[in-house]
Amino acid sequence: MKRFEMFLAAIGLVLTAYAIGSAQSAQAEQPMTKVIVAGSSVADVRYHVESLGGEVTGEIVTINAVTAKLDLSTVQKLREGGYGLSIFVDDTETVSMNERPDRDGSALQASHNYRS
Repeated sequence: MKRFEMFLAAIGLVLTAYAIGSAQSAQAEQPMTKVIVAGSSVADVRYHVESLGGEVTGEIVTINAVTAKLDLSTVQKLREGGYGLSIFVDDTETVSMNERPDRDGSALQASHNYRS
């Protein structure tokens, strides 16, 4: 009887380890989205993003916001959490002034609002 109980305990451990591994791999497979999250203060926004597992990648102090990488479930939690946050998709790109796309003049000609 003792061997049977040990056998059942071993099966339970294996199934628990499998369930934990499956949950972690499902979490790792969720696509990350770059967002801007704004709120009452940078510290407050950073706290909410990081407490839900998001990765803060920068700060925009002038608008009390952070840039972050979040999975879609975290975005949903921030929206529904009642934290008073605004969330925007961050599709901006940083371009160095030494690597402007208008070096050949094509972007310069196409843009009416460009000022050098």
